[in-house]
Amino acid sequence: MAFALASLLCSSVRAAEGPTVYYVATNGSDDWSGTLPAPNAGRTDGPFATLYRARDAVRGLRTRGLPQPVRILVRGGTYYLPKTLTLGTEDSGTDRASVSYESHPGEEVVLSGGRPITGQWRTDDGKVHYVDIPEARNGQWKFRQLFVDGRREIRARYPNYDPSDVLTKGWLYAAPDRRYGVILSGLGKAGDFLEHEFKIAAKATYSLWAGYATTLGAIHTRLGLKIDGQPVALGEMPASGGWRAVRWSRVATVSLEPGRHVIRWEVLPQGGIVHFDAFVFTDSADAKPDKEGFPSPAPGEHQIAVQAEALTSRVDGHGSHVGGWQTFICGGKGSTRTILCHAGVVRETWAKAQDAEVNIFAAWGWFNVIGRIVSVDPAEAIIRIEGRECQYPIREGNRFFVENVREELDAPGEWYL
Repeated sequence: MAFALASLLCSSVRAAEGPTVYYVATNGSDDWSGTLPAPNAGRTDGPFATLYRARDAVRGLRTRGLPQPVRILVRGGTYYLPKTLTLGTEDSGTDRASVSYESHPGEEVVLSGGRPITGQWRTDDGKVHYVDIPEARNGQWKFRQLFVDGRREIRARYPNYDPSDVLTKGWLYAAPDRRYGVILSGLGKAGDFLEHEFKIAAKATYSLWAGYATTLGAIHTRLGLKIDGQPVALGEMPASGGWRAVRWSRVATVSLEPGRHVIRWEVLPQGGIVHFDAFVFTDSADAKPDKEGFPSPAPGEHQIAVQAEALTSRVDGHGSHVGGWQTFICGGKGSTRTILCHAGVVRETWAKAQDAEVNIFAAWGWFNVIGRIVSVDPAEAIIRIEGRECQYPIREGNRFFVENVREELDAPGEWYL
């Protein structure tokens, strides 16, 4: 960032003598006096090379009482700061002699916390250029930003950055939580409803099981159920014993044809608060859900699980994560380090890359988390990450991308460390 260096401390009373002036320039030397604006012809004296040296020169003057104001004029150019430039009370002026750090009149100064990359650039195929950085190879220098001719470049990532729509394009999205134990709250007042679309593959007579949490007894008398717009009689739904204690009850038997269907729960006029985990259609006569939910169907059986908190649901006329509707994790199943992905997304090379990372907006999409990839499971479409920032639950729909993978170096301007 270019700027003019402002006065560190301006005196209210100017000293009678003229100021002492030190110069700093990119072609200077900290072994010189710093009193010349440019190197002399013999290059035996000239400006300082760093602000650190100029600061120390001022400290030397202060030991003698700082008899007159001091100006440090910084010549135009970029100055890289390999460490913090600390200015304290020992660097300040006095009520009679100010100390100021200024850009040289008419010149632009840039202070940079970056570090130039030196070395011999090579090319392996005419398209990819590379340079060896010993400090990076030894793990002593890690960085996430690279500027080329003042332009910030993109780290090799998947999906590629899409400048046409940076909010929705160029991202992956976390898949629905396929586990049980994530409950949706908010169904309570008369008229509230929860609606999902689901797909049936085989014609059969299905038992409908509901996983729910409520302290109210006989909650089924306070709810209405419709499938494809037709009312369905509800079986008993006893209290679960707590608002986060899920109970499973077989609530109905329905015959369904292959294709898409809609299930809708609605609170009746008398009202009644209930939280839902999931709804399972199964043609198994021996289905026995436990505290973990439903086991996988046996060969020849059909089972369709509808997660209540799915983003595709509609609740009270809104998306399921709108308004007073919230999700809660039961039994400690929430994960801050596991990303469930859609099929075909996860690549084995991501786990092989030494410093591959995931950049994800976790929870409600408000928290930006960067985590190192520790393992992937392409078959199960799972990415596992770790890091100090992994403190927020990862939910369906959280947007993310994978970066710093050599195999994803496929777009102009991308880079990889």
